[in-house]
Amino acid sequence: MPGKSISESAIHQKMAEALGRTRQRFIDDLIVKLSEIETLQTRINGKRDDKDALARLAFLTHRLNGIAATVNFPQIGESAADVEQAVSRFDRSDRQLSELSELIDILLDLMEDAIVDEM
Repeated sequence: MPGKSISESAIHQKMAEALGRTRQRFIDDLIVKLSEIETLQTRINGKRDDKDALARLAFLTHRLNGIAATVNFPQIGESAADVEQAVSRFDRSDRQLSELSELIDILLDLMEDAIVDEM
């Protein structure tokens, strides 16, 4: 049959290149999200019933959780899921605020580590 046959190794190479580009975009996006999550944390600490900040934090952490494992950052994904769950059960109590803040700090540390390690 005429035409080009693509070898299995060429397919794997193309997939690895695509995954590498996706991973780099993820890191680039972490830089932006890091700052945004810090801002959201400050807003929530200042006003516990800031529904917009809580909703945005839940959205961002849901997205991080969804892609992090795919690009080989499973700890970021797990940490993001922990934050998302804490937001969903957040009752504005001192205890819940402290727990949420601790979980956000852990996520931010993991994000910073990933950014530094990839530079």
